[in-house]
This record gives sequence, C-alpha cells and structure tokens, in this order.
Amino acid sequence: RQGTNIDVPDGIWFGNKHWRCEDAGLDIRQIEGFDDGKFWVQNIAASLPLELVELLGHDVKSALDLCAAPGGKTMQMVDMGWDVTAVDVSSRRLQRLSENLVRCHMDESVELVRSDVRRYPAEKTFDVVLLDAPCTATGTIRRHPDLLWQKGEETLDELTLLQAEMLKHARHFVKKDGLLVYAVCSLLKDEGERQIEQFLSQFPQFCMESIVLPEWLNTHVEILNTGSLRILPDHLMEKGGMDGFYMAILRHG
Repeated sequence: RQGTNIDVPDGIWFGNKHWRCEDAGLDIRQIEGFDDGKFWVQNIAASLPLELVELLGHDVKSALDLCAAPGGKTMQMVDMGWDVTAVDVSSRRLQRLSENLVRCHMDESVELVRSDVRRYPAEKTFDVVLLDAPCTATGTIRRHPDLLWQKGEETLDELTLLQAEMLKHARHFVKKDGLLVYAVCSLLKDEGERQIEQFLSQFPQFCMESIVLPEWLNTHVEILNTGSLRILPDHLMEKGGMDGFYMAILRHG
C-alpha cells in the first residue's frame, strides 16, 4: 500500500509498489504487515491496467470494478483514493473480497454488489470502469501448463460471447470523457484485440486512449499499433516472468 513501510524477505522489486518473494515456499501470511493489511497479493501483470490509468494523470474520483473478486484491483482503486463500487456474480468470491477488504481496512471505502455484470442496472456513471473479463486464462500458462488440454473451442466460443456482452453493457457506466478499461489474462486475439476492434466498430463514441508505460516495463514491451498493450509470459524473465495479459483503455468521447 502507498505510504507503507515494512521489512520484507529477500525478493525483487518492480518499480516502487510491487515486490516478488524469492522463496516460493514462504507463507505470505507470516510476513510482517499481512495481518495489519499493509499489503495484498496480486500478480504483477494483473496490477498493470490500473497503473496505466494512473499514469494518464486524469482526475479520477469514482470507479466501477466489474468481475471484481477476489479484489486485487478493487484494493488498488481504494489505494488510489477513488470511491469504488465492486460487482461480482459469485457470492462466494464476493465473501473472499469482503474478507480481503476488511483485512486491509478498506471495507468502508467500497460498495459491494452481487450481480451478473450483464444485468447490473446502469443507474450511475463513473470516471473509470474496469472490466477484467472471464477468459480462457491462457496467459497463466507458465504457472498452469495443463491449460491447453483443458480449454476447447466450445469454451472459447462461449467466453468470447460473454466478453462481448459484458463489454457492451459496461459502456453504459462510463461518464462522458471517462475511461473504460478492458483486460483479460489471455494470449488469444479473439479475447483481446478482436474484442476491442469489434466494440469500437459498434460504438464509435469510444476511442482508444494512448497508453504510457511505467519505467520498470518500458524497455521490455511495445505498445501495439492499435494503442492497446499485450504482455507475454516471457516478458521480464530475468525477474521471474509474468502472466500474459491483454489490456486496452478506451475513452468515452
């Protein structure tokens, strides 16, 4: 968390916010500050979409986190000082999110809502809307190499339809000049680039926002010519690698 000082075991720092433990067998709960909510566990690639939003320097006061559980990005939003509404369809996962928020003393800063994203009523708009959509999770292949044998073509078809429906509904929550952030931990263009291409062709009131890379990453990846960003599992291998991700930031014009 910003402004937190704790002693941590040997590890690797990414910028000034992210620390990766070198001891894979270490019980994170035993590290100083865990019980006091001074940090939370989150994959470095999963934290990147909101770091990119922060680097744009927009005046953000309110944010909507769709498919929010288990809450890493929700807690990022609170740590940035935003008023947050977090939505997830699973009561079990929302309970886990609630427990994480309580541990980090953030529970009073977040409104939790159990709802299918596609049916969540658009009664309010936000400066930032984040959709970290359900996907094949092929970007996590370095940690789960059996994924390629578990995911079939039928699964992909179902997920791409779900992503398109969620993205289409998410647009209703974005304020004028607000940002819609789309992210998936997938290596497949059908879940990334093609979803955004299709969305922009249907809704021309949205346009791609230029991405600015953080210093710790800008020598390792390149922004796609579309303006979006794709992270691969072999990026930052000297620091242990990272999950594959696709992310795009769209502005509501």
